Amino acid sequence: MEGDFKVQASQFVSFLVADFIEAHFEKDKVVLIAEFFDSDAYYEAERKKAKGAPNYEELMANALDEARKIKGKRRQGSAPKFKPPVKITEAKADETV
Repeated sequence: MEGDFKVQASQFVSFLVADFIEAHFEKDKVVLIAEFFDSDAYYEAERKKAKGAPNYEELMANALDEARKIKGKRRQGSAPKFKPPVKITEAKADETV
């Protein structure tokens, strides 16, 4: 059975992405947005929209609060921390590479 099929890399990646979206995206959408949210760009866009408004300070305070709410939905410590690869010359004799 192992040699009975052929899959192109692009087809496999397309399957993985589609499967991820179907299984996880909607459920984790707020977390994904929070992980990649650019608060500087958001705040700057809100500043440009509020410029000249009589309630400028209130609008900017609301924008800052909204940015905090979005960022607060990130998973704490969820991003995998990868160790850089060890060069063979740096490995100790009893260390597995």
